[in-house]
Formats: sequence, C-alpha cells, structure tokens
Amino acid sequence: MLEFLEKNIGTVSNNQGSFSIDLTQANDTDVLVFSTIGYKSKSVRVSNLRTDSKTLENVRLEREIYELNEVVVKPGAFRTVNLGRSFGRTRLSAGFANNKLGNELAMEFNAGKTAFFPERFEAVISTNTYGKIKLRVNVYEAANGVPAKNILSENIFVETEIKKGILSVDLTPYDLRVTGTFFISLEIIEDMGEGRLHFVADYKGKPILTRAVSQGNWRSQDDVSLNFSVIGKQEVGKSK
Repeated sequence: MLEFLEKNIGTVSNNQGSFSIDLTQANDTDVLVFSTIGYKSKSVRVSNLRTDSKTLENVRLEREIYELNEVVVKPGAFRTVNLGRSFGRTRLSAGFANNKLGNELAMEFNAGKTAFFPERFEAVISTNTYGKIKLRVNVYEAANGVPAKNILSENIFVETEIKKGILSVDLTPYDLRVTGTFFISLEIIEDMGEGRLHFVADYKGKPILTRAVSQGNWRSQDDVSLNFSVIGKQEVGKSK
C-alpha cells in the first residue's frame, strides 16, 4: 500500500505488486509511505522520486519483528463472549464514505481486563449490489480513542457474494489475543465502481470511524453505529 503521509491520497498494488499513483498534485516536500502488514513502513520524499528514477527500485521493506508479552497459561475456565450486540429490527444502514480503493471503516470493542481470544468476526450486510467483493480485515490497538498499531502479522482477506446477510470471518488461524479496547475494520482493496455496499446500522452504540487511506486521519460518524460483532473465548478470572 502507498499513501501520502497525513493526506487522504493513496493506492494499493495488485497481486503482482504493480501500482500507479499520480504525483502531479504533490509537492516536493510531501512524503510517500510504503507499507504492508508484517513489514516496517518506509517513507520517501516526492523530491527524491522526481530527481532519481531508481528511487523506487531501492525501496525495500524490512520484516517486522513482533515481541509479544509473556503469557502464563494455567488450567482454568473459559467462556464464549460476543462483544457485539444485536440491533433487532432496523431499517437503518450505513457503509464506507465511498467505495474506492483504500477506504476503511472501523468499530470499537472492549474486552475488559481479562484476556480475550477473538475467533470470529461478523458484519451484517443489508445491501450488496456488486456481486463478489473482496475486503481486508484489520485489527488495531487503540490510542487516544482511534485505531493505532495494526496487531496482525499477516493479511486477512475475505471474498463474498452475499447480497444480504451475515459476513463471517474465521479469526482462529491468526492466534489473536487482546485486552481492553481494540478496533476491527473492513478495508476496500480494489476500486468497486458504481453500486452499494451497506451494513445494518443503528443510532445507538459505538460510532463508526472512517478514513480514506491507511495513513489518513480517522473521522468519527457520531450519529450511527454498525452491527459488527467479535465472538471469542475469554478467561474467567485474572490473566497474567
């Protein structure tokens, strides 16, 4: 993924790594950020791209080393927990700010003080006029009330043709463990064109957060919440 730092402008490479991005409106002092899950991001000034044609050839991302806190596992009880809530009957729906590549929407969840192991993420689609769609699921730590560091070490892609119903994503292969507040988002990874992709929504609950690209600023949609859920196992008692 490539984005201008602190600007809502960016793009995503295809499966072969090819990409294009328009630099005609960029200033020499603007910074282009190269990023992908599992690797450290790298920043390059636009002035370097314009003066040295080999700058892109020299962009190499280093693998990110994830240092996890020590976990002491003891025999004990676990319970199944659903951190979302049912909206019941509602005619309200909401979705991405627009259906262009890089758009992302996130919801906040709170696992409390004991360890929570996410096993499944669910989003209730109210309308999908596209047919097959491809999205990426992201899981973030929270900082200052917004998503911060992505805790995934590999991409979670999901494809679906559901027109109306529950989009369910298996999280068990990723060995996730969270405590406290965290965010889960859906991200558009290809331009979808004309059409509608909406999710069941309500006026009550945590607000939607949206952004145009992964280096862009998060914006809160205070008037609406989405029917997103995270189901998993939680320790009964204290964790260390």
